[in-house]
Amino acid sequence: MRYYDIHVSYPSSKDSDGYSVFVAVNDDINENTVIDYASKNQLFTEDGDEKFIDHVEEITESEYKDAVNA
Repeated sequence: MRYYDIHVSYPSSKDSDGYSVFVAVNDDINENTVIDYASKNQLFTEDGDEKFIDHVEEITESEYKDAVNA
């Protein structure tokens, strides 16, 4: 299992600064294809948010659990 934090950062014209999408995947997936996975599974708040991704980071299982259970 691999865990990722995909961070969306809006331009200054949006109401908020952005948000993170936390993804857990079984597949041997990398930082580039995890964005496709999140998009296909409708994990972003709004359509088109994948255009505002400022970073994708692989995180630990512990970090993932802390984030999704917060």
